[in-house]
Amino acid sequence: FDQQESAQQEASESMQRRGRLLCSSKHARNGTSSGSMDPQNDLQSEEGGDSFLKFIFTSKGPPQIILWSLFYAIAIGSTITVVPSVITDRYARINYQFDGHTCSSYGADEKPDECSAASNDAMNASAVNSFVENMLTFATSPLMGSISDE
Repeated sequence: FDQQESAQQEASESMQRRGRLLCSSKHARNGTSSGSMDPQNDLQSEEGGDSFLKFIFTSKGPPQIILWSLFYAIAIGSTITVVPSVITDRYARINYQFDGHTCSSYGADEKPDECSAASNDAMNASAVNSFVENMLTFATSPLMGSISDE
């Protein structure tokens, strides 16, 4: 008798869940805001019940995505402007024993051979860096998507 009663209770709960899902999908099709079955909650949401910032800082996904994007933007913005000249000069001094002024101080026609070779090495390193960066983005995009869905 207990098994039959628990099966009936589970069936009743399942029907209630289906009713809620149908009602929420009906709200979504009609364009109403929250999709809840309570008209009072719908009215509160339409009037601006919770603020956007409160939602952002109390939910799991958005703060991590915002922080990740901020760090990424700072990293790219702080390195992209100085890397080519610094790396070219560094490679010229370390790999080719260049001992003159910085390589960026020379014009295109008067650049020493060491600086030209170092520039090629720097471009190769930049290509490898871009490849690794794009592979990491490709690998971590699903992770970021799952965090944003929570």
